[in-house]
Amino acid sequence: MREADGSVMDAVEHVSALDGKVLDVTSTFRTKSGLDFVSKDDKQGNTSIVHVDRDGAKTADEWTKADGSFGENSYDPASGKRSGTTTKADQTSITYTKDGIGGMLVKSFDKDRQLIGDSWTRPDGTHGSNSYDPVAGAITGVKFAADGSSERFTDDLHGNKQSATFDANNKPTGGKWEKADGSFGSEKIVNGVKTIDFNDGDGGTKSQTYGADGRLVSDTWGTKDGARGTNGYNADGSSFGSVKMPDGTSRTYVRAADGTQNVELFNSWGPKTTHLWNNPDGSHGVEKFDGMKTSGVFIRADKTSQSFTDDGKGNVVFREADANDKTTSVSWWQSDGTHGSEKIGPDLARTGLIVSPNGHYTRYTSDENGNATTNKYDAKGELIASSWKDGNGGGGGRVTTPEGVIVVYGQYGPNGRDGKYEEIYQRNGVVRKEVTDKEGRVRQVLDDGMGTRIETTYGPGGIGITSNTTTKYKPDGSGTVTTTDKDLNTTEKHVGPGSLKPIKVPVEPGDTPAWAIPGHVPSEGTGEIPDNAPPDGPRIPEGDLDGDSDYNPNDYIGKRRIDDIFDGGAGIDTLTGGSGNELFIGGTGNDSIVTSTGADIIAFNRGDGQDTVAASIGKDNTVSLGKGVTYADLLFKKAGNDLVLVTGASEQLTFKDCYLSANKRSVANLQVVIEGGSDTAAIGGDLAYQYARNGNLSALSLAPADALLAAAPFGAAVQNLQAGSALQDLSPRLA
Repeated sequence: MREADGSVMDAVEHVSALDGKVLDVTSTFRTKSGLDFVSKDDKQGNTSIVHVDRDGAKTADEWTKADGSFGENSYDPASGKRSGTTTKADQTSITYTKDGIGGMLVKSFDKDRQLIGDSWTRPDGTHGSNSYDPVAGAITGVKFAADGSSERFTDDLHGNKQSATFDANNKPTGGKWEKADGSFGSEKIVNGVKTIDFNDGDGGTKSQTYGADGRLVSDTWGTKDGARGTNGYNADGSSFGSVKMPDGTSRTYVRAADGTQNVELFNSWGPKTTHLWNNPDGSHGVEKFDGMKTSGVFIRADKTSQSFTDDGKGNVVFREADANDKTTSVSWWQSDGTHGSEKIGPDLARTGLIVSPNGHYTRYTSDENGNATTNKYDAKGELIASSWKDGNGGGGGRVTTPEGVIVVYGQYGPNGRDGKYEEIYQRNGVVRKEVTDKEGRVRQVLDDGMGTRIETTYGPGGIGITSNTTTKYKPDGSGTVTTTDKDLNTTEKHVGPGSLKPIKVPVEPGDTPAWAIPGHVPSEGTGEIPDNAPPDGPRIPEGDLDGDSDYNPNDYIGKRRIDDIFDGGAGIDTLTGGSGNELFIGGTGNDSIVTSTGADIIAFNRGDGQDTVAASIGKDNTVSLGKGVTYADLLFKKAGNDLVLVTGASEQLTFKDCYLSANKRSVANLQVVIEGGSDTAAIGGDLAYQYARNGNLSALSLAPADALLAAAPFGAAVQNLQAGSALQDLSPRLA
């Protein structure tokens, strides 16, 4: 037998038979070059050929089977590499390659020779497999790292990809994905904390972080127009966040676990423009800031509301409204110091007050029937003028001239149709009166204030004297009354002591409308809202100015009760009080405190230094300790004539001259607010208590603080502590 090149090839054939039937034929061929191959045929359709080199090492083989499957393999004895192909009877096939150093690749094909799967192993111990869908074009796969971690993925070959990674214990550690629309994202899990990043492919991004318990902890986001934001979520259900818009404006929010929410808006250069809030009870509100201007509205749970405006120049308006947004009261302040108030009842009855910078003030009332009164007073509370009108067109007034002359005038019905009157009271006691009734009859009175009074009456239209009466009276009230009638008949009557008196100035009108006083002759004029009332309506000033007749304007001119708080803050200060009940807070640093008359409160906390308190008159003051001071810290000692209360290392209150005399001992009470305690009342109320608990008064707004100071018990007795919501409203917060 010859080879293709003509060299001689030896061949040996071995035939196996049974009962004369050939079972198989094995042929061995050896070429002159020393290469051998062995062919085997079982005569059943199964054949194989094995190739070996001159050293007897296999270099290749090929085979067929009766079922139609076949295959071949190649071997490199030197490198250990090998490869092969197997085709199954259904014409599907598998190929493989081995690199001789531990790497291997196996591919599977369908009968149309389209790849449907593969698996691989690398020398570093990594391995994996993939599945292919020739129809849909999708790929799924998994790969394992040498440490046992793995990644599973899918790819539809249309732009949609997804993968997930796992550790050696098959616990998820992350993943990533891409979509045909251009969006993509990733997921990472470290120690149970999961972070998810997403990009929508159009400039929008989002990142979320979940805690080991699966709870969302935080997220950030951005949009293609440049907006971006972040949120944080706490285990108790509270959250917070911020948003920055492309134009530079921004927004922050804080949401408490109970549902309370505060939102603040800022313009592009930083200042706050809006503050919004919502409370669990349904109350909510908004404040707006425009440079120096501010405005806001607070709607309570019962739908009543309070709103305000402040132009930043000293002009402020507060408005209270009922659940139907009907105004119930208004208060206002103007930059020139003018301020005032108005209360409006359900029946539209109004009671108001206007206070001028010079201390003069005006009270007015009106009702739904057109009745109204106005009373004007000077800074001493003396009536200057008053006016009134009724719903029938009547009206009148009372004026006190600078010379002290009092003029009272009025009319009944339109244009005095039903009568009119005028009264003049001189300072020397002279009184002139003229009254005209609806028939035109006139009565004139002249009293010289020295014992003579003449009364003359005229007929209809003021024509003809119908009577004349002259009264002579003595200081004891005795005297003679002489009357002449229209027929010139004269009668004379003598009366004893106490019967006759000079005409007195009428009582000054109070706050009760004139038309509501039985038998009262109305006493004044226009009945309109005063000309100096603000165009948007009268408004309520500080304090309880609801029209009580004992109102003293001097209590509210240029001064609020809040001025009775002395807060030194940081540094060395000298605080000197006045005559009221006051709160002294030295703050940090070694301060000097000088109280005066009144039941004062000296507030002192851990860290407030070494303060000195001067002696004052009266034993009615209270020392209030808190925020870190405990009973165990307290030590009293004498230093010369001074009493020293030690509250901690290098911290103390020194009461000057306490041992000099009994009238130098002005402190009557020691109050200690212990951390962790459960308190319901305190001397100094929430003002002293908040400083003792928190070291500041920032939990209180101006108006509630002012009310605490104005209350009679402040400094003199305990005051019940209030809920936090009662300590805050739309007025400014204390620092």
